[in-house]
Amino acid sequence: MIEPSPFVYQFASFELNSETGELRKGGINLHLQPQPTRILLLLVQRAGHLVSREEVRKEIWGDDTFVDFEQSLNFCIRQIRAALNDDPEKPLFVETLPRRGYRFIAGVKALRASSQKASAEMLEAPVEIAAQNKVVAAARRYWWALGAGLLALGVVTFVLVRQRVSLRTSPTVRMNLAVLPFQNLDGDPKDDYLSDGLTEEMITQLGALEPSRLGVIARTTAMQYRTASKRVDQIGRELGVEYVLEGSVRREGDRIRISCQLIETGTQTYLWARDYDRELRDVLVVEAEVSQSVANSIQVRLTPESHARLATAGTVNPVAFDAYLKGRYLWNGRTIGGLEKSVGYFQEAIAKQPDYALAYAGLADTYNIFGNFGLMPPNQAYPQAKAAATHALEIDSSLAEAQVALSFAQFLYDWDWTAEDGFRKAIQLNPNYGPAHQWYGVILISRARDTEAMAEEERAQQAEPYSLIIHSVKGWVAYLAHHYDDAILACRQALELDPNFAPAHGYLGRAYEAKGMYPEAIRELEKSVRASDRPNDLGSLAYAYAGAGRRDEARKLITEFERRAQSGYFPAWEIAIAYAGMGDRDQAFAWLEKAYEERCPWFIHLEAEPRFESLHDDPRFQSLVRRVGLPP
Repeated sequence: MIEPSPFVYQFASFELNSETGELRKGGINLHLQPQPTRILLLLVQRAGHLVSREEVRKEIWGDDTFVDFEQSLNFCIRQIRAALNDDPEKPLFVETLPRRGYRFIAGVKALRASSQKASAEMLEAPVEIAAQNKVVAAARRYWWALGAGLLALGVVTFVLVRQRVSLRTSPTVRMNLAVLPFQNLDGDPKDDYLSDGLTEEMITQLGALEPSRLGVIARTTAMQYRTASKRVDQIGRELGVEYVLEGSVRREGDRIRISCQLIETGTQTYLWARDYDRELRDVLVVEAEVSQSVANSIQVRLTPESHARLATAGTVNPVAFDAYLKGRYLWNGRTIGGLEKSVGYFQEAIAKQPDYALAYAGLADTYNIFGNFGLMPPNQAYPQAKAAATHALEIDSSLAEAQVALSFAQFLYDWDWTAEDGFRKAIQLNPNYGPAHQWYGVILISRARDTEAMAEEERAQQAEPYSLIIHSVKGWVAYLAHHYDDAILACRQALELDPNFAPAHGYLGRAYEAKGMYPEAIRELEKSVRASDRPNDLGSLAYAYAGAGRRDEARKLITEFERRAQSGYFPAWEIAIAYAGMGDRDQAFAWLEKAYEERCPWFIHLEAEPRFESLHDDPRFQSLVRRVGLPP
C-alpha cells in the first residue's frame, strides 16, 4: 500500500505534523505525548465534524486493547487542551459534545510536507481538508480489512495480557518502571529546571517505594528520552521495563498543574491517569499521591513503613522548592560554574525552609564534588559536606542520597573504612540509586576486593545504563584493578554517549598510560584538560609527557602546578604524580607528604594507583600506606 503524503496542519499559531507527530507553536516543540497526539491528529483531520467517542476508541486503542477507556480518553483530551491552552468552557479548538464526542472548531489549513520528516518545508499549495479526508478514509478501509485477519492475534494478545496480570499479582516478581521526562508545557526552556526537577523527584519517590518489588530507571537514563519520539512499547524493550510513567507540568504563579499517566509498555494500556491542580507548596503531597496510585495500579504491596512515609508527606515552601530544583538542575550539569551557582540555590532553599532534607543533601553532594575535582581544599570541602549530610539524615533518616553523601565524605576525607557500612545501608534504603553502588565499588577497589568492586559497578550501570559518570567511573575502577582493556572499553562506551565528556577522556588517558600508549594517553588527557579546568587530569598529562619523552613540557607543567600551589590551592597529589613520571622519587615523596597533610581524597588508592608502582619498594611508601590504614 502506498502511504499518503505527510501533511502539516496549521491552525491559529500551531502546526501539527502528521508524520512526526510534532505539535509546534512559534517554532517550539510542545512534546505532546503519543496518544493525545494521535487523537488531536484525528480531530484536526476531520475539522468541523463530530468525532464520536466510539470512533476515537476504535481508531486509537482498537478492539483488542483492554483499557479504562473513559478515563484514558478524558485524560488525553485534557492533555490536548493543556498543550493548546484551550478552555473547555469557552473552547477555541476542541468542542465537547456531551455523551457524543468532540469536534475541532478552529480553521485548519493542510499543506503537504516533505517526506523526510521536516515540517518546515512546504512543497505544495494548501489542499482542502475534505480531499485529504478521502485519502484517510481509504487508508482506514484498508486497515479495517486487515484487522479482520488479525482477529486471532487479538485472542493471543488477550492471553498475554492475562499472563501479565498474573505476573503483576505475584508477590515474588520484581517489576521495572521508567519515569519519562515530564513535559514543560510552559514552552520556555528556562523553566526546564521545573519539569526536570519533578521528573527526578518522582524517580526518587518511586525508587524508594518498595525496591525489592519495583525497580525504577534512574534520572540520567530517563533524560535520554526527553526529545525522543518513540512509542512506549519501544521504550519498554530498550529499557527492559514493564511500565512507564508520563507526565507534564505547567506553572502559573504559586500554582502548579501536573498531569500523570501510567502505561503498561507491552500492550500500551493506560492503567491510571490523573490531573493535579494544586498550590506549589503541596507538590510533595502530589508526589506521594502519585506514588501510592502507581503502587495500587501495578499491585505492589507496600510495607507499613512505606505507607507511613507516603502518609506523612508534608508541604514545602514554594520559594525553597523552586531554589532546590534550580540547584539540582545546575548540579546535574557538572560544570564548574554550575556547581558554584548550585551552592547558592541550595543555601537559599535551606534559608527558606530549615527542615528541607533534600536541600541539605544537595549541598553535601556539591561540596563532595568540589573536593573530588580539586576545586577546593579537602579540609574546607569535606567537613562542610559531612555537616550538611548529617543534618539531612537528622531530618530524614531514610534519605539514601544523604547517606551516600555522608559515607562518601567519611571515606574520602576521614579515611574511615567503616564508611563501607554506610554505603551498604544506602543500598538497602534504595537499591535503585546508582551512585550508592558506584561509590561502594570505589571503596571496595581501595581494599583490593576487585571482583566485588566490579560487581558493584555493574549494578550501578544496570541502575543507570545511560549515565556518563557511571560508565566513566566503571572505567576508573577497572584501571585501579589493573584491568586496562576493560577500562578502555567502559570509557569508550561513555564517549559513545557524549564525545565531549571530560571525565571519560581523563580515565581513558590513564588506562592508555598504564599500557605505555603515551601518544594515545596524551591525546585523551589534552581533550579532558581543554574541556574542563579541573586539576585532576593535569598531573596525568605531565606524567604522560614524561613517559613519551617530552620532558620539557612535563617540567613546564610542574612549574605551573607549584606556582598555583604557592598562590592558592593545587592538589599536591597531582604534583606527586607528575614527579613520579619524571622518575624523581624524592620530590614525589615530598609532595605525597603534603598530600597526606591535605587529607587528599585519593590517598585511599595509594597502593592501587599504577603510577606509583615504581615507589612501592621504598620504605617511605610503606610508611604512608600504614598511616592511611590501607591493608598491607
